[in-house]
Amino acid sequence: MRVGDDGKIPVEGREDPRPRFMAALVERIGAAGSIIAYNAGFERGVLAGCAQVLSQHAAWVRSLPSRIVDLLEPFRKFHCYHPAQHGSASIKAVLPAFTGKDYSALAIGEGGTASLEFVRVTFSDVSAEERAKVRQHLEEYCQLDTLAMVWLTDKLRELAA
Repeated sequence: MRVGDDGKIPVEGREDPRPRFMAALVERIGAAGSIIAYNAGFERGVLAGCAQVLSQHAAWVRSLPSRIVDLLEPFRKFHCYHPAQHGSASIKAVLPAFTGKDYSALAIGEGGTASLEFVRVTFSDVSAEERAKVRQHLEEYCQLDTLAMVWLTDKLRELAA
C-alpha cells in the first residue's frame, strides 16, 4: 500500500476502495486495544459487508466486536443528557450540546450526504477538480467526526471525575 508524503492513502479513480481501505484499517488498528465508534452497529455492518466481499479480512473482522466501544450508548440510554440535544442522541446534536462545536462550517456536514457525494465523485463522470474538491470536503467531514468522538470522550471523562 502506498502512502503519500502527507501520510494519507491516495484514493483516486473508480476502483473499489474497499481492498485498500481494509488493508489500511487492519494495519492501523492492529490486533489489540479498544476501538471507539459512534453508532457501532452501523460500523459493524460496514465491516461485515467488507468482510463478505474481502474474505481475507473475515477472521479479523470477526475478532473485533469485543474491542468496539460504542460512544453513542451513554447518550442513547440517557446516562448523559443535555437539554440542548432536544431528545436526540445523534452526534450532530450531542457534540454542540456538550462542546459548543458543530458541523455548520463544513461543506458536507452529514453522513448521508457524505455517502452520496463519495459515490458521485468516485463512480460518475466528474472533473478532476470536482473530485478533488469533494474528496477534500469528505476528509474534513471525516476528520470532524473523529475529533468529535475524541472531544466527547474527554467530556465524558471530565463529567465522571
